[in-house]
Amino acid sequence: MAYVLLWVTPLLFVTNYLTARVCVPLIPPLTLALLRWGFTALLAGAIAWPLVRQHWRVAASEWRDLLLLGAIGMALCGASAYEAAKTTVAINIGLIYAASPAMIAILARFMFNERLGRRQVAGMAACLGGVLWIIARGEPATLLQMQFVPGDLWSLAGCIGWAIYSVLLKQKRGGLPPTVRFVWLCVAGAAVLIPFSVWELGRVPAQWSLKAAGYVALLVVVASYGAYQGYDRVQRVLGAARTGIIMYVGPVYAAFLAWALLGEALHGFHAVGAALVLGGVWAVRGR
Repeated sequence: MAYVLLWVTPLLFVTNYLTARVCVPLIPPLTLALLRWGFTALLAGAIAWPLVRQHWRVAASEWRDLLLLGAIGMALCGASAYEAAKTTVAINIGLIYAASPAMIAILARFMFNERLGRRQVAGMAACLGGVLWIIARGEPATLLQMQFVPGDLWSLAGCIGWAIYSVLLKQKRGGLPPTVRFVWLCVAGAAVLIPFSVWELGRVPAQWSLKAAGYVALLVVVASYGAYQGYDRVQRVLGAARTGIIMYVGPVYAAFLAWALLGEALHGFHAVGAALVLGGVWAVRGR
């Protein structure tokens, strides 16, 4: 089952980018992120309720760390991806987010003094080059003229946020079981998003409908609970090294499905950027 999930889990994660592209016109980004993590907290909490009740004192003692991690990993990263979907394509979001392992390695070097070899340094340079190539859409002069598509920059912000979240998650392990910690991280992310969502809805009203509710349900069940549980299962059974293949396969799924389902065009700069990013990820994770 773990080997099956190794290939299925990236597909679950990718549904987040695809759903964002069709759902953001109906529900504003901050509100969409709030609904996603709020309902995921309810789903995950209901499933893990005995453990949540058993460890509530531990959660109360760690509320500052949980709030910080939820604000970065759920609120910031989720809202950034949805804001990005307003002005860029799902292909770009997936490829830019794929550079997160390289950014995690950079942060780990400075925060935990983890040594990096020449291969890892070259891999990080390749990832950065791939991200910039995608943002510039294969035209380096775009970088010099600072003519960026806002969605690509939001994707980059979310990618950096995910790297910070991942490093802090390693540092702030705490005493909660993974399923319980996931519940409280969802709660924290939703709590942080509430005031921003209220402000947003005062400016951009949502178009509530059964279709919008279906998209939110897809995000909750598939892109949130299903993807995170699948990732946790794969990592526990196969280890972190083999789980890294998820970062290779995800952007490939994103590009193919965005082309097949959303009609997004594939260009040469996507191939170049993907080759640099994924090759860089492989080099950084290699030993």
